[in-house]
Amino acid sequence: GSTPFEETGPWSDTISGQAFAKQEFNPQIISSNIIDNKIVELEWTVSEEHTNIEYFTLFRANKESGNYIEIADNINPDERVFTDKTPLSSNYYIVRAFNSNKQTNNSFPYFVQLVDSFPPAKPHTPNAIIDSLGTVMIYWQKGVEEDIDGYRVFRSNFKNSEFGQVTTEAIKDTFYIEKIKINNLSKKIYYKIAAVDRNFNQSELSDAITLIKPDIIPPIPPLFKLVKSTTMGVELEWINSSSKDVVKQILYRKEKDSLHLQIVKTFSIADSVNSFIDNKISTGILYEYTMIAVDDSDNESEHCKWVFASKINSGIKPAIEKLKAEPDNLTKQIIISWYYKYIDLKHYLIYRAKSDEPMRYYKIVDANKSKFIDKNIKINTKYAYRIKAVFNDGSESNFSRKVVVKF
Repeated sequence: GSTPFEETGPWSDTISGQAFAKQEFNPQIISSNIIDNKIVELEWTVSEEHTNIEYFTLFRANKESGNYIEIADNINPDERVFTDKTPLSSNYYIVRAFNSNKQTNNSFPYFVQLVDSFPPAKPHTPNAIIDSLGTVMIYWQKGVEEDIDGYRVFRSNFKNSEFGQVTTEAIKDTFYIEKIKINNLSKKIYYKIAAVDRNFNQSELSDAITLIKPDIIPPIPPLFKLVKSTTMGVELEWINSSSKDVVKQILYRKEKDSLHLQIVKTFSIADSVNSFIDNKISTGILYEYTMIAVDDSDNESEHCKWVFASKINSGIKPAIEKLKAEPDNLTKQIIISWYYKYIDLKHYLIYRAKSDEPMRYYKIVDANKSKFIDKNIKINTKYAYRIKAVFNDGSESNFSRKVVVKF
């Protein structure tokens, strides 16, 4: 090189080289022979026979564009046959020729497929998680077989029933996500997986993984079957909730026409309690009661039907004597009327029985009224009525006599 002042520098070191003419010695695999589905015998030729070929090398991969691994080196230049004693199920072979000038040429890939009737091994039990919205993710450990093409996912609502395939094609990944319905009565869901190879051989199904669905279904409420006013308080008896996952039931109370609802007592379902006497109440006040059931996922049932009762004052007043009930076929109703001479009344309680049913509390009527019209009736039905008076001090009259009307 020279500087801007035309001064030249020293000479570089001397190198030497030798040119060689391009050699056309392309190898070509021309045939294969599969022996007992365990050994592959390959045969190749070279486009022009050259005495300067020094050796061959053989490469193999499990796919055409895959990573080719050398399986044989320094094959004699006079050899045109090689036996692969440990082939894969799918094989792509390339023969590479080397001449004395270290020039190389490759054959085109040559495909040999063994008859694969052996499925992959049974997969390990998968893992799975589920969220509160019903989104499920199943994930598993990848199998060791090189020819695994993917996995199929199977699902069932019952562990010992047939599992239906969820996926429409083999999954290449080692996880699967889906969303399931959780607002049904089956509390568990089960999953299995199977591995599939490139020849569509399917493995045995894995063992099942069990998932517990998030519970969003409220339980069935309990049902009152007895409410009784006594001098000790209000006696209550009920039928426990029929839902199997209920863990407790809660009894509520409020004064009539009040908005303030308070918990009276919580009953563990394990204690098998179905009755209670509420004695922490005052006489002269009408109370309303209801119950709910709570399951092991903290879902609460609806309130059961309200019932009414009060604590009886021990001072019993005379019964209402002048009670009558008359049907009105024109308006399809029954008119109940009465006369009671006592004062300082709070209200009247009407009890009704339909056909052969027991007498039950039916309606409450203000103290300033002496008539009640029952419109909730059916034709060809017998109705019986009784009435009692409740005083402001909490005392009550005896029940009136029973009047019966066949409508």
